[in-house]
Amino acid sequence: MEKNNGKLRDFLDKKKKEKIYFYEVERSDENEIPQEIKLLIKKIISMRKQLIRWWEEKTENDKEKRFFRLPLSNNFFQNFLFFNNSHFYNDQKRDFLYSLNFEEDKIERGILGKSLNKLLLSDKDFSNVFYCSSLLSRNFKEEMKYFYIFLLCFQRSFINPKTKGVANNIFFYAPEIDFCYAINKKTKLMAETKEDTQNFMRLIFKSIIDSLIEKKSQYSLENMYLIQYDRLDNQTQENVEYIGISKIVSTILLDDKIRESLNKSLPFRKLKENQYVWSWVLEELIKGNPLYPIVLGHVSLSVKDKDRKISGNTIFYALSTDIALNEVSIIENKYLFTDDFFEKLSIIGGLPQRIKQIVGKLYAISNLVEEIFSNEEKNIAPELFSALRKKNKNAFVNIILKNIIGKKGKEIERMADYLFKNILNNENLWEYYAMAIIVGLLGGYKNG
Repeated sequence: MEKNNGKLRDFLDKKKKEKIYFYEVERSDENEIPQEIKLLIKKIISMRKQLIRWWEEKTENDKEKRFFRLPLSNNFFQNFLFFNNSHFYNDQKRDFLYSLNFEEDKIERGILGKSLNKLLLSDKDFSNVFYCSSLLSRNFKEEMKYFYIFLLCFQRSFINPKTKGVANNIFFYAPEIDFCYAINKKTKLMAETKEDTQNFMRLIFKSIIDSLIEKKSQYSLENMYLIQYDRLDNQTQENVEYIGISKIVSTILLDDKIRESLNKSLPFRKLKENQYVWSWVLEELIKGNPLYPIVLGHVSLSVKDKDRKISGNTIFYALSTDIALNEVSIIENKYLFTDDFFEKLSIIGGLPQRIKQIVGKLYAISNLVEEIFSNEEKNIAPELFSALRKKNKNAFVNIILKNIIGKKGKEIERMADYLFKNILNNENLWEYYAMAIIVGLLGGYKNG
């Protein structure tokens, strides 16, 4: 063919028709064609027929194998055009390699389809609203050298909790990749090994706390999501739940002593003999719920059953945390539209220290109760608890004063000062400080 290249090209240009691979040789022109070209054309036609016959024998009876497909599951990645069923091997290969491009200006029409998942980049003409900021391609390029590995293994990152009422596929998202990976890995292991997975959120929070001990990352704590899918395809995204921990709570959690003291479960309601409802105190804090109701229920059990020990240390830290958070809330409401707002709100940075300061005060009054009241006098605990539940602070103070009349000493002066400053003159938070006295009467200051 190289020898007759020029003649063959001239002939093909002259005789070219719509079907580029098939040319008819008219009899009237045969005399014009050199003999060597005639032989070459016959060989080409014969070879073409052989190839067609071979192809039909190999593929016609098995249409599923007619065109090779990339061995990737398309359950989740239907947005990518390289999974288009009309694409043949070369088209699919081209689109797949193109989708791994790191250049932002190329991540447009050539990669994604128009039916888009909310967590994938959208075409400019079909933009959608993000649930959170997308990870930029340069982050993948700088921090993950083998981005395509994450692409191909993405389905395996989902957790299947096998819990009634919870989606089958859940993925924890945080902006820091190391933190995100650690939480998903820990939660997945817990879901696979623990028999009781009824409270899946508790598994998530336990993983967060475990990772928090290893990686102190306040930014990640403030930006966390649970992405839930019923099935792994682009049309059945079931829910995206924001579970970010507020900045103020994450500041508290980053303190080892406070976190350790609150990382306990307390019984707070009796169902029947030797069966109670328990609450994980740290979980309630993470959810943004007040801790006082748990403390109230826990103390109530000890008031009714004197032999039941009370968890004083956890109670004092729970009460102190609620007090400190309420103080911040009062500041926010009072100074919201004033020039002093940000200056007053700077207390958040010193919140752990403020909590520990309040804990010291509660421990001090609890110890003072031990010094002032005899064992017999400590029986006023149920009466005080009744006044507390009725939110009657005057009755609460009168019960104590009635039992210390006639006693003298610095201890009595300290008790009177505490009652005056923290209960009588405290409209919003007096119940928290009053609870510390009851805990002291029940011996809670001795128990961790």
